[in-house]
Amino acid sequence: MVEYCSQCGAKIKKDSTFCEKCGHNITQKKSQKKSTKNKYVEIIEDKSAEEKQETKKREELESKHSKKYKKISSSVLILIVLLLVSSGIFSVYEMNKYNSLTNDYDSLSSSYNEKVSEYNTLSSRYDSMQSSYNSIQNNYDTLQNNYNSLQSSYNSLQNNYNSLQSSSDSYKRTVEIRYGDGADCEQFITPSNPSVISATTSALGHSSDGDPSWNDMIAINNYVGNNIKYNYDTFDGTREDCWLYPGETLSRGYGDCEDHALLMVSMCKAEGSATWLWCAEIKLQDGTGHMCVFVKVTGGNLFIFEPTSRPEYFFGWMIHGAWNSGTGKPVYQALQQYENECWSGQTVTVLKIFNEQTYNTFNNNQEFSNFWTK
Repeated sequence: MVEYCSQCGAKIKKDSTFCEKCGHNITQKKSQKKSTKNKYVEIIEDKSAEEKQETKKREELESKHSKKYKKISSSVLILIVLLLVSSGIFSVYEMNKYNSLTNDYDSLSSSYNEKVSEYNTLSSRYDSMQSSYNSIQNNYDTLQNNYNSLQSSYNSLQNNYNSLQSSSDSYKRTVEIRYGDGADCEQFITPSNPSVISATTSALGHSSDGDPSWNDMIAINNYVGNNIKYNYDTFDGTREDCWLYPGETLSRGYGDCEDHALLMVSMCKAEGSATWLWCAEIKLQDGTGHMCVFVKVTGGNLFIFEPTSRPEYFFGWMIHGAWNSGTGKPVYQALQQYENECWSGQTVTVLKIFNEQTYNTFNNNQEFSNFWTK
């Protein structure tokens, strides 16, 4: 074994005491080295014993650790097994869940596709219905415009109808008045009519002096009987009786009994106020209606003029018979004379009397007598 100087590091020959290079005492070094070696040997032996003890402890510790490790390994293995089992179970559960979700997805996907198909069908129907609606809306708008136009026409026609109805009612009223029903008959006394005034002047030979005397009434009665011919009313499809206004009677030159009586009373009143002069409507026993003129004489007596002229005879003679008395007669006597000399004894019932101001009706002659004599 090659040795080196501990001072300079030069090689030292075998069995040398000093270093040839630096002179260092090598023997001392070797002695120290040997002593040190022995110490090292002791130390090593001590260490060896310690190492053995440590080895033994280590082995015991390793044995203990090994047992512990085995326990831990077993636990870990069990845990791993459990984890693997749990993982397997979880995997199976998750797989089943996955499969269930997959099935749900497929079902929902199928439902979705069906809904999409239904939606497309409904959308197509909606488009078709929308088109139909638009067409109907257009037709409705057209019909609405037509309706508005027709409504406007209807309103115009309604206004025309109302106007015509009003005119018709007026005409109807005019015709109804001609029947002389109710108080309408008062308006047929027309003393202010120009034709009536002119005829009165012709009958009397002078203009009005405001005082109709008996002679004036006789002259007017004769004028009516001589100038107005008797003529029956023409049946108008509803009633046979149709009254004429005095001016119309003068214009035509003919009329029936009420036309003669209306004209005579109007002419007498054109001569002057005569509140005691009345037109009288009577009914004969055989149901025939007739009109004459009643004069209320002082004391409640009755004087009757019969101005009607017929082709075969003239009833003015009644005036002559009553005129000589100058006072008229009580109601029942005057009526009885009128029945006997004019109507061959037929009973006469007074139905109503009127002039331009008053209208009165009666159910029998007693009511008339009570009114006349009060």
